Amino acid sequence: MRPFTFIFGPRLHFVFTKGRTQHQEYAASATERISDSIIQWTSRAWSVLWYSSPLILFYLWKKGAFTVDALSGWLAFSKVLGGISVIITGAFCIRGVGRRLNPYYCLFVDTLASARKGSVQARLDLANYDFDFDAWPIDFSWKESTTGGDPTKSSDRKLWTNSGPRMSSIASLPRRLLMYVVAHVVGRRAMYPGSTAILQKLIAPHLVEGRCKLFSEYGGLRAKLCAEDGNEIDSMFVDQRGKAENGNKLVICSEGNAAFYEVGCMNTPLGAGYSVLGWNHPGFACSTGLPFPQAEKHAIDVVVRYAVDRLGFKLEDIVLFSWSIGGFASTYAAMIYPDISAVILDATFDDITPLAVSRMPASISNLAESTVLNYLHLNNADQLCEYPGPVLVIRRIHDEMISIVPQDIKTNLGNRLLTRLLSHRYPNVFDNDTKDVVEEYLNANEEQTQIEISQRVGGDMEWCVDALQEHVADSGAGFPCDIGQSYDRGKKELLALYLIRHHLIDFAASHCDPFPHTSFRLPWSLGAANG
Repeated sequence: MRPFTFIFGPRLHFVFTKGRTQHQEYAASATERISDSIIQWTSRAWSVLWYSSPLILFYLWKKGAFTVDALSGWLAFSKVLGGISVIITGAFCIRGVGRRLNPYYCLFVDTLASARKGSVQARLDLANYDFDFDAWPIDFSWKESTTGGDPTKSSDRKLWTNSGPRMSSIASLPRRLLMYVVAHVVGRRAMYPGSTAILQKLIAPHLVEGRCKLFSEYGGLRAKLCAEDGNEIDSMFVDQRGKAENGNKLVICSEGNAAFYEVGCMNTPLGAGYSVLGWNHPGFACSTGLPFPQAEKHAIDVVVRYAVDRLGFKLEDIVLFSWSIGGFASTYAAMIYPDISAVILDATFDDITPLAVSRMPASISNLAESTVLNYLHLNNADQLCEYPGPVLVIRRIHDEMISIVPQDIKTNLGNRLLTRLLSHRYPNVFDNDTKDVVEEYLNANEEQTQIEISQRVGGDMEWCVDALQEHVADSGAGFPCDIGQSYDRGKKELLALYLIRHHLIDFAASHCDPFPHTSFRLPWSLGAANG
């Protein structure tokens, strides 16, 4: 076996035993632990230096470090770097020797080598190890799929200017270059902090612990999925078919901007007895790439394909559940796979643009808006309106993240997401006649206030059930729905509040509080309107 296999091989974290119901930490020798710690701390230090390099270079320039007089200092610094390089090289070699003398690691690399050569048994045995994912063989590629989304569906918009006629390509080049730099250097990291190396290194132990829990307690199946753009997506599947009441339904979970499937919203549908498929955004933990909108689309696409073509679920048995910024991936998948059973959106927004602009200084608001629209545009409502199936919106009363004014329910962008959807689906109900009462109802942050508004509107909710059932019987359950054309204001207001209550769950919590599995339910469906 080649020495490089042990020197540069993947880091082994845990070994699973007794049918993967128990796990034990990989027993590395003292020499391997110490040398590996040196390598890891060096990697962390490099990350800090990399992100702070603009400040460091500016400081050195101000101190005259780039002049001829400073040459002696740079020579001394090069000697220090040489010494550090020797230490790091020695650490790699010592780690390799420690691994070569460890029977557990030798067995692991033998299994990994056989799996890469196509051994089916070795691929099954590889599930008994938790190790660095970049060495994991690809389990499923989008090329293998016979399932495909609707290629005609698209919500992309490119706006090289905010208003007025399109700027000439030459005149707009400096602005476009500035937007590109802002999007890739600042915007992506601010919008998806989970993709930064520093955060990932800080929470790495928690991710390993969460992954081991999914393996040992739920029999999780980890897989590497290759998306159309070449990114490799880390996924985890928990199969509860035949084990739990709701196990025949698969819930695909899309996480927030600093969340990972290992410690994210997977626990909610798991606790409710559903089969669950979680995945990490491109650039998050072990998934490769960067979380720009197009990469997000390719990622969720291959996840859905994997669920259908490899795991054996029908689209009609798949539910999309997302938290926060994960709503973009879920609404996109719902748009291109309209046969998906249902969509549940927790603490998400209609469009990222007003939220991003509100977090920026007013002096650069135009630049921020243009940058988001052209490189980081997450237009959830546009995509959701293309989906014909059942939808449930979970709104957090004290949400500090997706409200323009933190914890102000009046500025919670979940309100706009819900009204955009319902206005599209029921244009004759959610119109100028009901605008005021809908806004008043959604702005109420207490259930008692909502009850009082409903009592003031009056009417019998059973009438709403009868009216919807009659409409479905006569015209079907498609959207847009023309119900309400002949209704007076009172009936419209009554039906509007009925529809809001059936599309919305208010959760008295802040943005990051876990949604309880006891409150997890599938959305109401017009086709099954029965109150």
